[in-house]
Amino acid sequence: MNNNIRYLEPEIREYKSFKGENLAIAVLMSCLLISGFILILFLFSFDLIQKILVALITLVCYAIFLFFLLEPKSLREVTQKIIETVENPVYREIYLDRPVVKEVPVIREIVRNVPVPEYREVIKPVYIERKRKKLNIPKYKFLGSTETKTYHLRSCRFGKLIKRKYKVSNNSKKFFTSKKFKACKMCISKSRKFK
Repeated sequence: MNNNIRYLEPEIREYKSFKGENLAIAVLMSCLLISGFILILFLFSFDLIQKILVALITLVCYAIFLFFLLEPKSLREVTQKIIETVENPVYREIYLDRPVVKEVPVIREIVRNVPVPEYREVIKPVYIERKRKKLNIPKYKFLGSTETKTYHLRSCRFGKLIKRKYKVSNNSKKFFTSKKFKACKMCISKSRKFK
């Protein structure tokens, strides 16, 4: 079952309400003011203009009193309506040679207009590597250090530790012996013993 819920725009209703207690107080106050006005007229001797002035003053005071007493409260009622659509499954009868045990629900397929993707030809540049030229770096048989004044075979582990600024390389032992370099005790001296 598919439940689709849709919310409608809320309905807003505003209305004003009066309290019944305030209305009773207003009627009671009007009776008191009228009786008080009549009592003041009999107690004091006023001429006609003074009587009208006293009546206007009491009427204005009563009107102000009623304005604040009977001020209606505005109430707002908001109702939200929800529409929920429920799809019931559609059943189809299947006739078989034997009796039907269970009804099979039919599923509705919804066909939507799906845009077909566009295929564009994209031309990508292809980089072909050129054959690199082989560098002609000579491999020397011996390495020497100007710092320690020793020379080693190229495969010696101590020869690999020589810093570049102190490294001297050559193919002959005579070059190093003429410059008064000492032979390495690990690589050159051992190789003489085994020969």
